[in-house]
Amino acid sequence: MKPKKNEPHQTKNNTIIRVLTGLTLGPLFLVMLFVDVWYSIPLFVTLIAAMVIGLRELHTMHKMKGIIFSLNIAAFLGIIFISLFYVYYLHSSYPEKFLAFSKIKYFLWEYLFLASLIAIFFTFIQQIFLRPLEHSGSNVSLTFFSVFYIAIPIALIFMLKANASYGNQAVLLAAVSSFIADTGAFFIGKNFGKHKANISASPNKTWEGFAGGIFFNILGMLLVTYLFQTFFDGALLSYFEALILGGVLAISGQVGDLAESSFKRSCQIKDSGKVIPGHGGILDLVDAALVNIPALFVYLKIFRPEYF
Repeated sequence: MKPKKNEPHQTKNNTIIRVLTGLTLGPLFLVMLFVDVWYSIPLFVTLIAAMVIGLRELHTMHKMKGIIFSLNIAAFLGIIFISLFYVYYLHSSYPEKFLAFSKIKYFLWEYLFLASLIAIFFTFIQQIFLRPLEHSGSNVSLTFFSVFYIAIPIALIFMLKANASYGNQAVLLAAVSSFIADTGAFFIGKNFGKHKANISASPNKTWEGFAGGIFFNILGMLLVTYLFQTFFDGALLSYFEALILGGVLAISGQVGDLAESSFKRSCQIKDSGKVIPGHGGILDLVDAALVNIPALFVYLKIFRPEYF
């Protein structure tokens, strides 16, 4: 009975730690994003570190099930992806200083494809000689899924950031929408949720919480758009786009949250790691953003091709 009595106190303490962590990491990320120091090398190093930690968390949780994907190959390929997108950003933002990178920028996708083919070959070699035959398909598949799930969304940050006028704003929108939708869904679901969504990955999710995340995210996107139009050089989105994308990113962000929850539940763990106080692991912190960043990229690529 005693552990049950302490649960509200533990929950309150965890919420305080969670808020303090957010108040610390949020401003640090904003400084690295908006303050152009040393050609954004601090941001580059931070994203590389986050990617490697995220891959390690995914590797550790699946290792519990006997699925051992090639962490070294996934990390190596992820570093190549992020580095190539970083070079794309450097040439787009400082074309005169990084003229030598022009070939990499214009043949970016060819280099990425070549790196992937080489990684596939060495993954097969590693699986044949260094891994048990059990779960062979899962080991190889998860190696490349981990790159698409974690490394590529992180690398796309530099693709979005490369736009001179709205790059930082686009990254901010993806990050803010991930936070607002998650917070709105949690608040509404906890206080007003009555109808369970019956989602096995997260049994406590309610339809009220789901709707609350969409509602608050739309308000947040409209507010951010208003602030940039009023106090800065202009907003990336029109109010109509903010309305539509607010709903789309709220849904995609919650899909990302549920996807990561399904991984953890299948491995019977609560958190992906312990590196972020109050949150758990890196994947617990950025699960929504890992889907929202590609979603925003696809929207801009299709409906705003001039952005790139």
